[in-house]
Amino acid sequence: MRAELKYGLLAGFAVCLWMLIEYALGLHTKYLDAWQYTDAASFIVFVPPLWLLLKSRQAALAPGEPLSLLVAVLQAMLMSLIAALVIYVFTVAYTFFLNPGWVDTVLAWKVEHWRAAHETEESIRRQITSYRNLHAPVGLAASLLISTPLLGGILAVFLTVWLNLRARRAR
Repeated sequence: MRAELKYGLLAGFAVCLWMLIEYALGLHTKYLDAWQYTDAASFIVFVPPLWLLLKSRQAALAPGEPLSLLVAVLQAMLMSLIAALVIYVFTVAYTFFLNPGWVDTVLAWKVEHWRAAHETEESIRRQITSYRNLHAPVGLAASLLISTPLLGGILAVFLTVWLNLRARRAR
């Protein structure tokens, strides 16, 4: 099995597990104030599989040879695309079968905050429509298939530099 596939599946399932843990803790229903932070921090589960991918690629190189930044970013983006496909399937199933009311719950919470911030009703309606479109199957596909590989590529830059610095110091 190719490393990108293996670690992409691992990252995808890790994000799905993260979402299930959030759901089990009530973060998608009762504790939305805490959910906004755990949702924003969900990228953390991408770091270990990505690090393992890049570490395996570095191990395949000759001693002292640095890991190419371009190759690392492309491999990370491929791994992240595979993860995004897994996350997409899970998120659609989650939204329509496991917790079908979660989008409405989050929107009610967001509308409450928007009104408290004195946003106009027209602005609130636009944001509601955008949020619903984003969480429909087409919107999820578009957002996940763009943002997840982009995130993987950005993280790969930092991890590659870190791995190359560590390899240089080990010589």
